[in-house]
Amino acid sequence: MPPFRVSSGGSTESRAFTLIELLVVIAIIALLAALSFPVFGSMRRSSDLASGVQAQKNIGAALTQYIADSGGKLPTLTSHTQFVVKEKFAGDGLMLHLAPYLGAAHLKATDYVPGTASKAFLRQENPLNTACYWLPFRTTELLDGTKATPFGTRWDPGAVGVRLMAIANPSRQVALIDTMPGAGAALPKQPLYGDRRVAMFFDFHAEVVATNFPWSTTQP
Repeated sequence: MPPFRVSSGGSTESRAFTLIELLVVIAIIALLAALSFPVFGSMRRSSDLASGVQAQKNIGAALTQYIADSGGKLPTLTSHTQFVVKEKFAGDGLMLHLAPYLGAAHLKATDYVPGTASKAFLRQENPLNTACYWLPFRTTELLDGTKATPFGTRWDPGAVGVRLMAIANPSRQVALIDTMPGAGAALPKQPLYGDRRVAMFFDFHAEVVATNFPWSTTQP
């Protein structure tokens, strides 16, 4: 009997020690995971912002080609709120004009135009239902000192796409910028990149700016 008791006691001690080790390992894994989440979150946002900048560069490149083929003029649109499907509204929309330059002429009207929105937007929103970009509205300064709606608008029937060369300070005037959450049903539910957003200017470079960036005025 004594040998049996010794054997039993030794086995119990071994199992208890193994359980403690397991709990320690679990605690270490949980700690490492907690420390890693902020890092992964930061990396994901950086990747999302990079894809947003690239998407707007793609739009800028297509717009440059469109302007070259259109006598130096911007396309005439009916709204400053823009979607990234080929043709949200019949016969209208920036993507409809740019589709041939983005390899998207063959797409259906409701199809997303590849390469024109960030990974964050596509992950969070439905391109058919949510507007991706805003265009300037009655705020773009021209060389003659007046202000215009550069892409036209249904609110100003006489407003048509202006000549690119007529825009003052093109490298500091916003041509297109990410939409932000608002009262409209077609606006995003939350910011795409926290306290940042992406803007494209009239020289067609794109950069990361603050969410409160005053995009409707000329920047210093």
